[in-house]
Amino acid sequence: MSNVPFDGYPFTWFKSLGTPRVVEERLDRALAINLWFNMFPNASLENLVAPASDHYPIWLQCSPKPRPTHHKRHFLYENAWHLEPGFKDLVTNSWQVHATNTIIPKLSSCAEDMSVWRKTHCHNLKRDIDNCRKQMQDARLQASGEDQTRIFELRKHMQRLLTQDNAYWRQRAKTHWYKDGNKNSKFFHASSTARKKVNRITSLDDDVGNKVTSEQGLQEVARNYFVNIFQQQDSDISSVIDVINPSISVNDNAMLTTLFTKAEFRDATFSMHPDKCPDPDGYSPGFYQHFWNLCSDDIFKECCGWLDTGQFPSDLNITNIALIPKGSTQVSMKDW
Repeated sequence: MSNVPFDGYPFTWFKSLGTPRVVEERLDRALAINLWFNMFPNASLENLVAPASDHYPIWLQCSPKPRPTHHKRHFLYENAWHLEPGFKDLVTNSWQVHATNTIIPKLSSCAEDMSVWRKTHCHNLKRDIDNCRKQMQDARLQASGEDQTRIFELRKHMQRLLTQDNAYWRQRAKTHWYKDGNKNSKFFHASSTARKKVNRITSLDDDVGNKVTSEQGLQEVARNYFVNIFQQQDSDISSVIDVINPSISVNDNAMLTTLFTKAEFRDATFSMHPDKCPDPDGYSPGFYQHFWNLCSDDIFKECCGWLDTGQFPSDLNITNIALIPKGSTQVSMKDW
């Protein structure tokens, strides 16, 4: 069992309120099993006020009204596509058609081709699995000598769909410790749902302590927080640099400045888990690992050029910031 997401004031009980000896704790909570979370994926608890009792009432909302979102759907590479017939040919042809482009425009064009392909492939695995299961049942009831081949083909198709569904949810669950074993789509689905609940931000305190709940307000609070962290600060670092003694020997420097090899690029690429979060362009490590023989020459050539000249495309500075919750409650951006 796990906790139902809790919104609002983090404490549900107090003692000696209004005195220097005040104590506050969270004593009240709600627990549910994964089956219940699947039935009520948007459920949450809201902490209400109490005029008399020393316990704040908590209100369970099984289907709270979601905040409207108008985000444009971006490309996201799915590792489950590897098993789809014809997908490898699609990527190979797209890569070769745009052979004259540099690596970043080539990836962008390939993503557009895959986005168009996705509209008619792997669009709804659950529906495809249900349809295939129904076809298997019908074929079994009407089985004859010639129908045995049909049943065999349906079984192979079902196995592929289940493997794709397993890969789909595993990529979202981020359970990188999992290696082999039986298909665990239900487990990965539950893990993904749990991650989504923990990562959901419904309110934040701004710099002056005001609680913000609107979508636009939350975006502004987060943006201002990172602008203050990452903006350039005027400071004099010479006093620190001058007292640092050189520690790199001539041999070390020669090793550090030697030319890169394609094997080093490959080792770096395959050292990442294929289900790791993608870059802003939507590509996860799984794409480069699966199509390494196709794209490795282009990647090695252009990356070496960037490293030699010290000039990188501006798009490479774009990245995603992952918010990891600290502790059991998150009130402001400092709690992520």
